[in-house]
Amino acid sequence: MKERCRRARSDRGQSPHTDCKRGRCICPGKAEGEALVSKEPLGFYGCVSAKTGVVIEKGHELEGKCVKGKILVFPCGKGSTVGSYVIYGLAKNKVAPKAIVNKETETIVATGVILAGIPCVDKIDLEGIKSGDKLKIDAEHGIVELEQEPSVTKAEISAQRAKDIAKAENEKKKGN
Repeated sequence: MKERCRRARSDRGQSPHTDCKRGRCICPGKAEGEALVSKEPLGFYGCVSAKTGVVIEKGHELEGKCVKGKILVFPCGKGSTVGSYVIYGLAKNKVAPKAIVNKETETIVATGVILAGIPCVDKIDLEGIKSGDKLKIDAEHGIVELEQEPSVTKAEISAQRAKDIAKAENEKKKGN
């Protein structure tokens, strides 16, 4: 598992600041984009508009957000089996997410993504993924990569600042 993630990273020329998670393929395909994350289960029938891609479920943490072009991340689906056709409708109306990542994909979401051809991976630990994160999905291999900003410590910032000050003073001395 880790070896495939390591290979996937090096094959794509990625930095070591990538967190690679491995799960199960529900619908193959590749996608790259911004995560839209819910910690709550998400239903599609009566909860997401198939015409606009906007979450319309009252009180849901994603209410008012559009799934179009996002990597939609949520623990599991809920609700009516008609939700599968709503997912298909999202794709038909060109307002679907680029991919879906779940902790557990139940049959409603699985059927919908297969009908719509939306890459989908489940059995993923969603901890550490937040809205706005950049994700790369290789659903066929069950790979979800989270690009992380390299962390810079205060000591590294202070050291760089000291170097910059010393360089500026050196240049100032040369100029006089």
